[in-house]
Amino acid sequence: MVYLKNFRLRRIDDDFDTKVIDDVTSHGFHIIGISENGDFDSAEYGFTVGCYYSFGIPGAVLHGMRYQPMKNLLWSYVSWARNHLPIQSPMITDDLANLPIMLRTVYPTWHGPLLGYANWFYKDLGSVYPCVQVAWPDEEGIFDTELGFDEKLRSIQPNMSLLHTGAA
Repeated sequence: MVYLKNFRLRRIDDDFDTKVIDDVTSHGFHIIGISENGDFDSAEYGFTVGCYYSFGIPGAVLHGMRYQPMKNLLWSYVSWARNHLPIQSPMITDDLANLPIMLRTVYPTWHGPLLGYANWFYKDLGSVYPCVQVAWPDEEGIFDTELGFDEKLRSIQPNMSLLHTGAA
């Protein structure tokens, strides 16, 4: 299924481009894990590429989880979102994991610094592609937008629904 029927996929320049495009055309999306030290088991964040193209749902970005749980949660998001449009922002659901998850629209100023491959993929879209942040609460079940949130977690999971003005 392709939601953006008139959108042309990017020209492939290398093996990673090939993998991204292959996953998007076969599964509908690809998951990118970003790790500053190259250890993807401890990726700082991950995001989807191709969800809007394939299904008309916002892509998703998730911070502060090890790669495999992050990948599993992003897969769950895609499966869930395909049946729950439109996604209201912010919205809290417990349908994606064994804890409540907040979905909130990513402010477009975050796209450039953090979502490089999604930017590459949607370069010729002609508008901003939609993306949501999959945010998780602290151990007490408190989200970063609520009083009492564990402040030590704020640097691990930035609130991407706010204007991005500096380093990520």
